[in-house]
Amino acid sequence: MSAVVDRLGVDPKELIDEVLKAYPEKSAKRRAKHLNVHEEGKTDCDVKSNIKSLPGVMTIRG
Repeated sequence: MSAVVDRLGVDPKELIDEVLKAYPEKSAKRRAKHLNVHEEGKTDCDVKSNIKSLPGVMTIRG
């Protein structure tokens, strides 16, 4: 992760926080589970997949 910070000059976690600020509080809480930064040496970045669709949200099937 430090290589990304050095190259871009921005902390990826700060970018994720900035993106989540655009969502309403309830949606941001749900979206936070789907956004994470991969850390070097870890085999998994702990991102959850969408298990169900939410009313009013477009899905692949329309």
